[in-house]
Amino acid sequence: MNARFKLILIGALCTLALPTWADTPKPRVELTREHFDHIDTDRSGSISEAEYLEFMEAAFKKLDADGSGGLTLDEVHTLLTPAQFQEVDQNNDGKITLDELIEHVMKDFHRYDANNDGELQP
Repeated sequence: MNARFKLILIGALCTLALPTWADTPKPRVELTREHFDHIDTDRSGSISEAEYLEFMEAAFKKLDADGSGGLTLDEVHTLLTPAQFQEVDQNNDGKITLDELIEHVMKDFHRYDANNDGELQP
């Protein structure tokens, strides 16, 4: 995985892979401008659900170093803490599937979508 992509992924996951608290107000997403611009592929000035989903699916494929279809803590230890890993690994089988990752990050996407328009603003 190239270093630039890894930094962007770290920024995106660290911003969104936070514990979900039902009563917490929706904060603005704090991505660096480089991270934001990389994910905003249509250059609209916001990140749509489709753009974020596409980015996360590509990230999953790049992180799945052994091609097993699941991410182990060893594969993502520089991106997620063990507690974050456990939160995403819903069935506690020691790997994060694409479905588990997408379900988690899209919940967070919607939580951070402050005006519920399906887009994240800078």
